[in-house]
Amino acid sequence: MSDQSNELADSDCPQWCRAQHGDEIHPDDRRHESEIVVIPVVKNTRTTAPAGNGAAHRRPDSAEAFLVIHQQLDESDVWIGLGADGRGMDLSLESAQRVHQALGDLLSITRRKGA
Repeated sequence: MSDQSNELADSDCPQWCRAQHGDEIHPDDRRHESEIVVIPVVKNTRTTAPAGNGAAHRRPDSAEAFLVIHQQLDESDVWIGLGADGRGMDLSLESAQRVHQALGDLLSITRRKGA
């Protein structure tokens, strides 16, 4: 990276980076970022009974989950951002792999038991 410009050459970016790097971005916010993957999901939403008796009911509701790879420009750690409903977390690559494995294991159990 040149001292006269904070713009990165394409060769400085990881293959997955789709971010626009430029001087107009605050230095603390400069990062490599992949395309955002949007996943339509069905979630189990808790609602109160229409009769007002306070009983809880559950109903399926559509939502979107978001995944993105990101890395601050001056750091070596790469993260997977996971978000839904205005909340999110950044997972290390190792943690994302554990989540991937656990989801696979749980899905395998539901297939075996005919859920």
